[in-house]
Amino acid sequence: SMLSVSSRQPSRIAVEHLLTIFEEAGSFDAANAAAALIHTRLIGSLEAADAMRILRAGRNSEVKYSFEYPKIIKRLREVSLLDDDALRAVVVEHDLQDVIDVQEPPPAAP
Repeated sequence: SMLSVSSRQPSRIAVEHLLTIFEEAGSFDAANAAAALIHTRLIGSLEAADAMRILRAGRNSEVKYSFEYPKIIKRLREVSLLDDDALRAVVVEHDLQDVIDVQEPPPAAP
């Protein structure tokens, strides 16, 4: 299958295909299923541009209000694929504040 159970990196085509399925999800279930696959199978294959696509997919309300959406955004921040400034800009632009926490990270201890 496209996402075979080998340790091979998923192909760029597989990544693009799954991101498109996520962006165009027609139900919460579809959005959750795609996000879960991205989270478990693709996280190591994503580039910063992919992370921005995932973030902007929140324009689709089925994505925005899916359980997995805030989790995958949090994960993308943890692996440094989403820059905080870019994140804040997109969250404001697409009115995602109610599902994505964009609080400033706490200041580093002196």
